[in-house]
Amino acid sequence: WLKALPKPVGVMCCNDLRGQNVIDTCAIAGLRVPEQVAVIGVDNDELICSLTHPPLSSVNLNPENAGYQAAELLDCLMQGQRPANQIILNCPVGVVTRQSSNSEAIEDRDVAEALHFIRAHAMQPIQVSDVANELCMSRRHLYRKFDKTLGRSIHDEIRRTRIDQLKRMLTETDLSISQIATKMGFSNITHVSRFFRQEAQISPQAFRKQYGRPRDSV
Repeated sequence: WLKALPKPVGVMCCNDLRGQNVIDTCAIAGLRVPEQVAVIGVDNDELICSLTHPPLSSVNLNPENAGYQAAELLDCLMQGQRPANQIILNCPVGVVTRQSSNSEAIEDRDVAEALHFIRAHAMQPIQVSDVANELCMSRRHLYRKFDKTLGRSIHDEIRRTRIDQLKRMLTETDLSISQIATKMGFSNITHVSRFFRQEAQISPQAFRKQYGRPRDSV
């Protein structure tokens, strides 16, 4: 059935093991991943994801936070308290992007190269002009290509990529927000907090508390 699908196509699997199965099947069928078939799994099992060829992109379900939530409820019960009768949702952090779903699957090579440059420099405060200069192309022409291919501007893509990187650092590292701001080229913690709130509608401190393990936020 993979051969019968129109290309390029994306396949989201219910877990990483099934994602590995799909990638292996693509290899047997002679289908290129991600150029013809982009694949995403669920669970972010680093062992499975790293052993697939190419490495598998996967949804991080934020299991650490689920564990902390469960431990808090258990502690409440052990102290003889009755927890509130409510459903607690454990929201996933997002997609951990690896090679199985990278930008090379985009047909427009200029847009694919621009996305690769933006993602490779997610830690740096690059501008639209930096992307255009890298591709030796006018900003106007590149804007048109982005709008036609992705339906969004280069500026929006830069900000979205920076936010994704910030989210990963908030949930996957023990760095303080001040340290993250420095590493990502923000002038101070106020600047990074304002940027994050504008894009994510939540403060970095609140995001880390909700989606990451408890740790000092500043």
